[in-house]
Amino acid sequence: MRRVRALLVTVALAGGLAVSAGAAPAHAAVLRNVYYGSDDCYRYGSYGVQNGYWTSYTCTFVSNGSGTPPYGLWFLYA
Repeated sequence: MRRVRALLVTVALAGGLAVSAGAAPAHAAVLRNVYYGSDDCYRYGSYGVQNGYWTSYTCTFVSNGSGTPPYGLWFLYA
């Protein structure tokens, strides 16, 4: 009985490792840089795609809520 239980535990652990090793991690966008202007953000995002640094990018504007320039910042995620 002891050997059977040890064998079952070994098989269960090996099965769990096989399932977890096969799972691929999600590719989350990484913050690459922050810019004052949208033109700089989009220019560098395109540069990164053209030169193989990343396959896609997103420029996101975040307002700082002020009434004087700069009104916010552009975040480049790739």
